[in-house]
Amino acid sequence: MQNRADRRAGLTLIELVVVMAILSALIFVAMPAVLSVNANQRIKSDARSVADLLMLARGEAIRTGTQHVVYLGTDPAAVQPMDGAGNAARMAVISDDDGDCRIDGGEAIEWIAAEDGVNLGVTNASADAPNDAGAGNRSTGATFTDTGATARDWLFFRADGIPVVFSGATDCGTETATGSGGGAIYLTNGDRDYAVTLSPIGGIRVHAWQEGANQWTN
Repeated sequence: MQNRADRRAGLTLIELVVVMAILSALIFVAMPAVLSVNANQRIKSDARSVADLLMLARGEAIRTGTQHVVYLGTDPAAVQPMDGAGNAARMAVISDDDGDCRIDGGEAIEWIAAEDGVNLGVTNASADAPNDAGAGNRSTGATFTDTGATARDWLFFRADGIPVVFSGATDCGTETATGSGGGAIYLTNGDRDYAVTLSPIGGIRVHAWQEGANQWTN
C-alpha cells in the first residue's frame, strides 16, 4: 500500500517538473515579444507627452499673453532642462517673463523625463513626417532652425500662440514673420519611430512610421 502511494507521489513530482519546464520554455519564447510591446508602448507614450507639452506651451502663451519657450536637450546657453527632482529632462517649458529665451530660476512650469530606451532621432524613417516644415535634419531629433538654417533645440511661442524663429541670434534675437516656426521632433527606440510635428500656425500632430508601407501615418 505504501509503495503504491510513493509511486503516485513520484509520478506527480515528475509531472510537476515537466509542467515547470514547459512554462519556462513558454516564458523564454514570449519574453522578447513582451519586452517589445513594452518598449513600443513607452515610445508611443513619450511621443504623446511631447505633443502634450507643446500644446501646454502654446495654450499658456495665449492664456497669459507671455511668450513661452520649449527646450529640447540643451538651450543656447548650455543649460540642461531639469525635472522637479533635478534630473535631466527630455523637454521643459518655461514662461519666459523677461524675454531672454533662457531657463531662469522659477520660470520652468512643466517638463517631461526621458523614457528609458527612447532617444531623439530616427532608426527606420526615410522621409520627413507630414507637415514637417523645418529645415533641419530629422536624424538629429528636431528640425527647427533659425533663419540662417542653423539648428535650434528650442521652440518659441509668442503671445498669440504662433511659433516663430529668429534671425540667427543665440538668444531671442529678432523675431521673424508668422509662418517661420514649423518643424518636428523625432523619437526612436531602435525599432519604432515617432514624429511630433508643429505646423507654422501652431497645429500639433503625432505620426508613427509604418515600416512595411514605408511611410508615416497622417
